[in-house]
Amino acid sequence: MLRIAVILSILVSLAQAEDGVGWKMMQKIHKYNLFSRCWGDEYMVGFAVKIKKAMEFCGEVQSPMFGGMKPFPLPAAIDNAQLEALRGLLSNPALATLLKGNQANAWQPFGNGFGRKKRALLDPTSEDEEEFMNDVLDFKAGMATKMGNMSCVLTQLEMLDADGQINMHTFSMTHLSSLISKTPAGSDPEFLQMMVDRFGDCHDLSRSFPQTALDRHPNPMMKIYGRHHIFFKCAMKVKEHCCVQFQLKQWVELMYGPITQEKIQKLGFPENKYDAATMAIKVMHESMSPEEMKVDDFFWQFSKM
Repeated sequence: MLRIAVILSILVSLAQAEDGVGWKMMQKIHKYNLFSRCWGDEYMVGFAVKIKKAMEFCGEVQSPMFGGMKPFPLPAAIDNAQLEALRGLLSNPALATLLKGNQANAWQPFGNGFGRKKRALLDPTSEDEEEFMNDVLDFKAGMATKMGNMSCVLTQLEMLDADGQINMHTFSMTHLSSLISKTPAGSDPEFLQMMVDRFGDCHDLSRSFPQTALDRHPNPMMKIYGRHHIFFKCAMKVKEHCCVQFQLKQWVELMYGPITQEKIQKLGFPENKYDAATMAIKVMHESMSPEEMKVDDFFWQFSKM
């Protein structure tokens, strides 16, 4: 009976991993718990509620037009002008190959195909081509809705301003002090300054990223809003990394006492006590024997099943 129970539990775990829901929920739980240790449960509950309310609000407005962000114009029902414009896509040799399979000397996944024309497995009709054209419009409409809704949510959370630009006030010392100064991590001015400095680095990075690289991106949204994407990805990593460092510092001080400037200078660690704690953890990890590492992995690493 025990053996059957174990097998069933494994199958359930595999099924959850297969549909991705279980893995996403694990990520959500770990991220929530990570931030809860830094900001406290009360703050995180409030933050989750704000996201939920923003999503509900933005689901009731015309998201692509909200906050000055216009990713794509929402297409109306397909008409003759759109059909003619999309038919022009078929003059593109690469797309014609995709739809008709009539390009000579193309690489073939089956057989060598050297210098020979291969007949397409499917022979698209005009109806097939028109269906593909409608799929293109549906894709663009879906992208407009998603991006517009995201811009709306970010505006509601004051991460974007009314003009759709990055609201750096939200990432400033003034705002963060008023928001999280009473939380476990935010109560330390050095921690807040570290976050503010790194948010500034993210903004500088996004502003200095070459526009030519964004122009070459296959997603047309990146040409206009690529800098927003770069900033928010960087800012999210800053929050996670700073919160991890806060907990590493707690762990080191629990084991070896407070991290003082005297200890930092004696060991030659970085002046920032959070960076010093991170280096201390790395030293501890590298000094572990293979046997100790095996035990540590057994208890603390994610299961690979």
